[in-house]
Amino acid sequence: MIGKRRTLKWTAYTPPSDPSIRDRLHALVKTIRKITRDGARFSSNCGLGETFREQSPSEAISSSCIVFQNEYSVNAMARTREFDPTDALDRAMHAFWSNGFEGASFERLVDETRVSRHGLYQEFGDKRSLLSLALTHYERTILKDLTADLGSDGASLAAIETFFERVARVARSESGGSGCFMCNSQVELSSDPRIRKQTDAFFRRLHRLFRLALDRAWVEGELHVSADTNSLSHYLIGLVRGISANARSGSSQSQYRAYVETSLGVLR
Repeated sequence: MIGKRRTLKWTAYTPPSDPSIRDRLHALVKTIRKITRDGARFSSNCGLGETFREQSPSEAISSSCIVFQNEYSVNAMARTREFDPTDALDRAMHAFWSNGFEGASFERLVDETRVSRHGLYQEFGDKRSLLSLALTHYERTILKDLTADLGSDGASLAAIETFFERVARVARSESGGSGCFMCNSQVELSSDPRIRKQTDAFFRRLHRLFRLALDRAWVEGELHVSADTNSLSHYLIGLVRGISANARSGSSQSQYRAYVETSLGVLR
């Protein structure tokens, strides 16, 4: 559906070679893209009745047609989305989860989400931004369900065991052996500051949940009196990562179960 016509205008007082004007134009293009959803065309007028050829946003930024005190305007037709962003994000999450960041090419993401390349870029930004949003979606959906009991009042050893039963099931059977999306992303993009910060923050929150449950178990006498709940919490974080790697290794179901059960035996 076509909406009302919107016009944005600005005046360039700086030569195009100046980095500051290029930065401002980049910011403007992002604003325009948010408004139009499927792009915009640039036109310029020198105030003397002379109009330059239309240009795409990228052409307008890189071209040399920007001159002193020229006024530029963008006439953009606002359109409604042709897809559900939440559904597209969920599909992107599964594409990254199954294939990894490098394996999930933009072409694959287009196929999996059923959204055009342009639509994905307009809604979510570049590929790394989409991954970051997919990880947030994963935490708010899959991981929220997994940690439901662990984060409840009164959680102790039983809640920890339930959590790992769920993790083991999701990492292997329910995801087709793809492991943990958060773990996979932390390993694959360990050198990416933004993704590393995001994944580290999640594991700190998970460590805190483990620590609270273990402290409660210690008070209730479920753990040995000499148990170090902080160290055990770090151990359990390592176990989550180990389960993720094991789920992707192709080991048999019996081997997988033995690994999980034996690892949890340290708590008993």
